[in-house]
Amino acid sequence: MFVFYAEKNRLYVMEKELITSGSANIYPVRFEFSPDWDGLERTAIFQAGCRKKSVPIVDGMCSVPAEVLSEPGRYLMMGVCGKQGESVVLPTVWANLGWIVEGAVPGGNPLPEDWQEALDGKGDTLAYTEEGELGLYSGDKLLSSVPIEGGGGEGVPGPQGEPGADATINGDNTLELEAGENIVLDQQGNRLTISSTGGVTHAELEEAMSGKQDVIIPGDGLEKVENTLSVSSPVRGVISQEEYDSLPKEEQNKGLYIVSGQCPGMRIYADGTMVEVLGERGPAGPDGSPIGTVISFMGSTAPEDYLVCDGGEHNIAEYPDLAEFFREQFGSANHFGGDGETTFAVPTVQGTETGILSCIKARKSAAAENVYSLEERIVGRWIDGRPVYKRTVIDNDFVLSSGGKTVVATVPNIGELISALGHIWFSNAKYDMFVPGTYASVGVDNPGSVFIRSNSIVAMAGSKMSLTIFYTKTTDQPTIPLPEAETNILQEDWPGAAEDEIVSEEI
Repeated sequence: MFVFYAEKNRLYVMEKELITSGSANIYPVRFEFSPDWDGLERTAIFQAGCRKKSVPIVDGMCSVPAEVLSEPGRYLMMGVCGKQGESVVLPTVWANLGWIVEGAVPGGNPLPEDWQEALDGKGDTLAYTEEGELGLYSGDKLLSSVPIEGGGGEGVPGPQGEPGADATINGDNTLELEAGENIVLDQQGNRLTISSTGGVTHAELEEAMSGKQDVIIPGDGLEKVENTLSVSSPVRGVISQEEYDSLPKEEQNKGLYIVSGQCPGMRIYADGTMVEVLGERGPAGPDGSPIGTVISFMGSTAPEDYLVCDGGEHNIAEYPDLAEFFREQFGSANHFGGDGETTFAVPTVQGTETGILSCIKARKSAAAENVYSLEERIVGRWIDGRPVYKRTVIDNDFVLSSGGKTVVATVPNIGELISALGHIWFSNAKYDMFVPGTYASVGVDNPGSVFIRSNSIVAMAGSKMSLTIFYTKTTDQPTIPLPEAETNILQEDWPGAAEDEIVSEEI
């Protein structure tokens, strides 16, 4: 199953699987949407090469259409489009579902030229009879014949045309068909098959040719299994650009080449045509992906703030964001393993190629967290490994009394107040000041009341105040021990300092 999350016009791949050509109705797709998509008619668009197919999304589900899986060796792309009436309101960017790998699909009948070559080698021929039928001859002897439409001229097969658009029949989209002589109608679901019962059957043709010499020899890119011929595009390996350019054209046009040594990156050639250019990896940039995002990463270790999806267990205290994400989405932190109290596990997601890791976003990136919000956010780690929280408080009708405490926020389970920075604009326009400062300080009272204390200045009603605080919580457990030697030194100094204070007070 493929699972996607659409956040406005961004489309995140949550789960995916190996794709094989020739597949039909085996790849269900499930979507989750942000509130931006409420009230929109949603359609999934699939594309592989020049083949494109739109599928309506019903109850958050659809299936990968077989039309885009007919050819291997292409990337399968998908996007989502939201409409109101006939107008497109919200299209997403394209998401890469992966490389379409060639599936083990039975081959069809050999091409006409292959038949002719085989028959010429046997002394047998295909020719038109006097009655205008297509006959199989052994020398001058007619073995069998089949009626056909059209004349008896020899034509050259044309190239495969592009898939046509959906047909409209009689303006009513209805067509009445009746079975008749040599015509069989077979309907299975929405598929109608029209077949002929007359002429030479495949079994009769095989019987007529049995015992004759087989002159079709498998070669480069050609495979033969019983009566089935399969032509593939062999993978030639990794070579340099000079080596590729020195190959004869017929060799360049047969197979898949990965050309390395480019500045930057490498190129991929398929049957003589450059299909993709892969650039070198650029420098790391800000990552605003939400917790739980699953990415494919080329390397041996996960990038910063990510964990490899290998089913491994981790401490909840070290990755509280991801553990909380699992609780919100699945009802428990140990949905994929662990005890749910101190440990949790990540899912197991297999990569499609060697050297490709599936990784899940486990921590909020620092570049993405430098945001001021009225809601509590995790913005880093304290020296003992506990999360550091950040929150901004705003009051447009602030009153500050002289010599008293004015509570500005209540933070349950607050631990250490690491820092605070704010500003007060007085309603009488006589003053404005930073907090903390010369005339005001910030502190915490139990249970979790953050206050501003004024030493002398009074802020009347209607003053404006903003305060951003950084703090830890008592519900989080330390994961990094502090240096023991430094702790001991502090503990040794405390008794002496306390005695000095007592002596001073007595004097």
